[in-house]
Amino acid sequence: MKSLYCPPGARRRAHNLGAACWYRDGFGGPVDLVQALRWYLAMLSVGGDGTHEAHQIVPMMTNDEIHEAGRLAGRISEADVFVVRRHAD
Repeated sequence: MKSLYCPPGARRRAHNLGAACWYRDGFGGPVDLVQALRWYLAMLSVGGDGTHEAHQIVPMMTNDEIHEAGRLAGRISEADVFVVRRHAD
């Protein structure tokens, strides 16, 4: 059987999405929205887009939690956008 080629970026995006969903839903452990947002934001670094999913969980988080997720993902400016937008609404 011939193996299908999957570009490395695609694998990384799939892993990030999987991790984010597991943390969001508490699969295998407690729900951790900071880690979920971290992995949704990390998808941006590998050509993915988890912003739609992130918008669903950000209302349940504090500003400090959002900033911590951004710091962990290396996407601080994106986390700042979430915080600013929630105060603009």
